[in-house]
Amino acid sequence: MKFSPALLFHLAVLSAAQASATCVPGTRETISPGYEVEYQCDVYRTGEMKVGIASTKDCAALCKDNDLTVCTYYPKTKKCMLGAVDGVDKPKAGAYYLKKVDDGWEDDEWEDPEDCEAEKADLSLSLKECEKTKAAAVASADSRAVCPNGRDHEVIYGGSHYKVWCNRNHDARSPKEIHPVSNLGNCIALCNARAWCTYALQSATEAKCQLHDLKVNAATTPGVVNSGAWTMGLKL
Repeated sequence: MKFSPALLFHLAVLSAAQASATCVPGTRETISPGYEVEYQCDVYRTGEMKVGIASTKDCAALCKDNDLTVCTYYPKTKKCMLGAVDGVDKPKAGAYYLKKVDDGWEDDEWEDPEDCEAEKADLSLSLKECEKTKAAAVASADSRAVCPNGRDHEVIYGGSHYKVWCNRNHDARSPKEIHPVSNLGNCIALCNARAWCTYALQSATEAKCQLHDLKVNAATTPGVVNSGAWTMGLKL
C-alpha cells in the first residue's frame, strides 16, 4: 500500500506531537538530594548518546553521575544524550531536555550538625573569654582611676585618654548630669559615653558622679583645691 507524501508528513507531525504530549515545560523532578532537573520540550543538546535508558529519571541520573548539567531523553527510542559542556542546543520534536536546577547552593555548603555544634561551642568559649577580658579591662581602669599618693596621672578608658586629678578640680557647679555612682572608673565611663562631656567629678564622700560640659584647656591646671573632696577625670 502506498501513501501520499502529504499523508506521511501529517502522520510524522502527529507522531511527534503525541511523543511530546506528556512533556510539560518547567516541570521539575528531584533525582537525588541536591540534584534537581527542570524539563524543556522538543530541544536537545549535542553530546554523547547512550542507548537502553529506561526513563527520564535514569537519563538525569546519568547526567549527574557524569557531572553534567544538561541531558536529553528520547522516550520513543529510550536513548539519552549526555549534553557536552560545549554542546549546542538544537530543536528536536519529542525530546525531553533535562537541565540541572542551580539553586545557588552546593551539597558541601551544608555543614554537618556536629560541626555546627562544635562551632557554637567555640564561639561561646570565645565570647566568655572576651567578657573576661572586658571585665579585667574595666577593673584595671577602675583601679587606676584613683589617686596614688595625691598625684595626678593619666588613664585610658574606652580608647579615650583621661587625666585624673586627685585634689584639684575645675568648677564643680552646674553639672549637666548627676548619677549615683560610687567610683571614678564608672563615672569616667559615663563621661566617655557622651561626646559633650569634658570632665567627670566623683565625690569622695558619697555615691555621686557629676558630668560637666564646660570647655577647658587640658593643659591648664585645675584652679579649685578641694582637699580630697572630689576626684576628677578630665577628658584629653
